[in-house]
Order: sequence, then C-alpha cells, then structure tokens
Amino acid sequence: MSGQLSQASPSATPVPQFLVGVDIASQKFMVAVFKLDKTITLKPLEFDNSLTGFEKLCAQFDQLGLVPAHTLVGMEATARYWENLYHYLSRHGYQLILLQPAHTHQWAANRGLRAKTDRLDSLTIARHLLAEDARSYLFDRVKRTISLVHVQQQRQKRNRAIIPVFVPEFFNRYLGKEWQTDSADLIYRKGSFWLYIVVSTDKADTTPTDKAIGVDLGSSRIAVTSKRNFFGGKAKKEVNNRYFRLRRSLQAKGTKSAKRYL
Repeated sequence: MSGQLSQASPSATPVPQFLVGVDIASQKFMVAVFKLDKTITLKPLEFDNSLTGFEKLCAQFDQLGLVPAHTLVGMEATARYWENLYHYLSRHGYQLILLQPAHTHQWAANRGLRAKTDRLDSLTIARHLLAEDARSYLFDRVKRTISLVHVQQQRQKRNRAIIPVFVPEFFNRYLGKEWQTDSADLIYRKGSFWLYIVVSTDKADTTPTDKAIGVDLGSSRIAVTSKRNFFGGKAKKEVNNRYFRLRRSLQAKGTKSAKRYL
C-alpha cells in the first residue's frame, strides 16, 4: 500500500497504556513491561521462543491486566528470530513495532543505557518505547494521518511530525481491521514524498478445495505443472542470460556509475 504525504498539520497521537520491550534470540527471549508513568510492571522475564513460550507470555500479560489494543510491544529485527512472536502477538491484537538494532543501540549509547545482557536489553528496548522516538511511524487509518519521527531541531519540543496522507482509492481495501500494519519505507520521488506501508492479514483470499497440483521449478523452464503446463522457454532463458552477462560485466568494471546502474 502506498500513500502520498500532504502538507503537515498538528494533531494528537494516541499513546498506549503499557510498553513492552522484547530482546529475542534463537531459543529464548526476555520481556520487560513499563507503564506510562515509568514504573516497571514486569521485571525482565525469560520465555522460550516457541509456541508454548508465546502462550505463557500472553497468559502473563492477562495476569498483569494488559489489554492488547492498549499495549505496544517493541522488538529488534534480529535475524529472523522475531518473526514468529511478532505474527503471534499481531493475531492477538497487540500493537507492534519492529526496531532497527542500530537505531536502538545509538539511542541507548547516547544515554549510557546499553549493556551486553539480555535482561538489561529488554529494559532498554522498553525505555526506548517510553521515550516515544522509537515509534518511527504511526498510521491513523481513521484520520488518514501519519506520525513520523524526524531529527529534532533547536527550540522544538518533540521530534515528531503529524502529516496528512492521501491514500489512492485502490488501496482503501487494505485499511480494514482485518489488515495489520507492518513496516514502512519513506521514498522521495519526483518532488513528492511517498510512504510505502506493508500490511498483512491472516485471512486467506483463496477458497479451500480438495484438488492438488504439483509444480517443478527448473532452469531451462521456470515451472512445469503436473497438468503438463509449461512456463518459460528459450526466449525467457535468453533474457535471464542477457541480464546475467550485464551484471557480471558491471561488477567486473567496478566504477561508481556501474555500481549505480546495478
């Protein structure tokens, strides 16, 4: 989904009641919870990075009285360890934000908070959320506004801008409650800013069926199905070979213009 940014105007940004920091690894993850008044609701606690661990985490949240719609969970994009927990919590209605490790590290280093332990890292991530500048963007689907973090200038009280967004009519279908907002990229193109937002849903668009088909992928032909449908061929292979030779030539040249072309 993409939308064009219009001229900025002031607006209020809704704030969740609880902020959860998650430091995740391949086998385990640590969780810490803060309230908006900066009190610790849950000291760093360890869970298994598995379905059982996810269920125990949600049970712990229920005991603490955390309401999914009013709880913001932040975690770093470390390899692909975060993906299962991220989508599990998304399905349960939690607000989620994926943090860039370099951004979190820089923020913590400037405040002397960074430590090389998982327990303290989960607290650091929660404090980062509490500082507001972790939520690099927030999209209000009702007001059609985007809240973006920017470099704070002198005499500014906060480093956040509220900007109206124009969403093309075709993409309005992705603004329903069944679609979850994920990552986004801000692009400057031909004098305008465009925000490309990734959305996901658990609802499949396909209709279940008892029919099955086999697909074999290859180099000579892109795909061949069990129903004897052939995709690709000599012309497609020649196009791929031509681009391969072009990339090889540009990489061998190694100049700045060649790298830009790549």
